[in-house]
Amino acid sequence: MENKQINVVWCDDNIEELNDEMTQDLFKSYNCVVYKTAKTTSQLKLILEEHKKTIDAVIVDFNMSDTELTPGNETASGFRWVHEHLSDYAPIPFYLYSGREPDFIKSKYDSFEFKIEGDYFLGPNSNVESKRNRYFQSNELSELLEMISNEVPTICTPAYKIRQEYLEAFRAIDHLELNPEVFLQILLSNEDIDRYDITKLANPLRMLIENLMSKMESAHIIPCGQSLNLIPSLLAGKDNYKNMYSSSDYMPIPLFEAFEFFLKYTQDGSHDRNYLSLEFCNYLKQTKDIYIVKALAIIGLDIIKWSLSFYEKYAPLNLFAFTPFETNVNKLVKVNGKDGAIAYDSNNKKYFIPQSSNPKHTYADGTRVKIEKVTSTTPNFGDFYVTLAWNLDSK
Repeated sequence: MENKQINVVWCDDNIEELNDEMTQDLFKSYNCVVYKTAKTTSQLKLILEEHKKTIDAVIVDFNMSDTELTPGNETASGFRWVHEHLSDYAPIPFYLYSGREPDFIKSKYDSFEFKIEGDYFLGPNSNVESKRNRYFQSNELSELLEMISNEVPTICTPAYKIRQEYLEAFRAIDHLELNPEVFLQILLSNEDIDRYDITKLANPLRMLIENLMSKMESAHIIPCGQSLNLIPSLLAGKDNYKNMYSSSDYMPIPLFEAFEFFLKYTQDGSHDRNYLSLEFCNYLKQTKDIYIVKALAIIGLDIIKWSLSFYEKYAPLNLFAFTPFETNVNKLVKVNGKDGAIAYDSNNKKYFIPQSSNPKHTYADGTRVKIEKVTSTTPNFGDFYVTLAWNLDSK
């Protein structure tokens, strides 16, 4: 099977029955995936508007409605809307896949005043060698998928070309439920981009990686509350972060260095301040250097691509799942000028609790506390830094 992925949107009021496991396997055999589904043209319209750059083909039923989830047997208003708006979504190819009889379809064409000769769906498709039309009956799904797998690479939109070039990264984006739009926006840009528009691209890149790390935190793969700028060291097993993961799973050093470069520049690009050391925004305004922004986007894709296998391995392990517990303060300390208390859990893990600013709730030796939330920290503070705790002895 050729290494490519064709994203197909399928609109049919019976989509749950149609899109079963066997059908999905058939799609895969033609390098296609059911990317999004809809039951009405209202739903389809929203999908097309939101995901146009990541959609390669659309399959529609004939017997569908604009808004009704269960259309009547004579309903074809949804198909009529599709037919009348094909040009709005060009060059995305549309295909008619229906169990309705050809005579019924032709009668509806007459009532809609659609000409059959040269029709988009019923006329010959000049993009494929066979020149057959884009209308397929319910027993012709394989033939339909064969046409899609031949026609989409022929059309080869710029967005499709980029997604195939970075296929594994975009597959990881889909799997991790991230938004690919910012990458396509950047990688499709050219030197004509407005000098102010270019400065707005760094922050969305950083936010997307923040979203990825939030997903890792929610899956208890990384500690809660971890600073984004420290995460590359965590994932690469650097400094104070050794032994958290298997050494064979550490982020490779070249990618670690690239990740730090990415964060350094996207952070500067996220804040339009002249005093920042890199003055990234000013540089972009002056030069319109789309190449450095594209380099950051490609690094972002590489980070996501690497993260997928790491996520899949460590998500089931719940390494950093935390259960609140009660314990006693062991002693009071001052660390790096910060007053606090030290407590231990049943596994002898050390927790630093910042001293309360409220005199009624300050900690003393032996104070009973409930530790609710923690984050990782440096060894001089202990194993965990407490971000939320309750003094159970205070009144």
